[in-house]
Amino acid sequence: MNELPIRYIAEIEIPEGFATIDCEIELLDNQPDEAQITLILASCSYKDQEIQPVQGNLTLREKLDFFLEAIRITDRKDFKAVIEELLREAYGEEADIAVSSIDMD
Repeated sequence: MNELPIRYIAEIEIPEGFATIDCEIELLDNQPDEAQITLILASCSYKDQEIQPVQGNLTLREKLDFFLEAIRITDRKDFKAVIEELLREAYGEEADIAVSSIDMD
């Protein structure tokens, strides 16, 4: 990994609408074999006002919907595949997910 942070953007289409998520990857200083993936909900066309966050373990999608950000740690180096897997689990098998890298100049 030459330049950090590494950035991706994920575009997700689901029956309720769409979401765009910014993804930033940074190596952990104290764990050189692990990286932190920060997912930030940049925009979405759906919003269910009926659902309220509950105490306890929230799903990735709940964290994104309610707090606009979620963090995951990975020891895998194929970050694009990790992001796709996380979002597929969060948004379901029917979701159309496209993850693209963002060039950092």
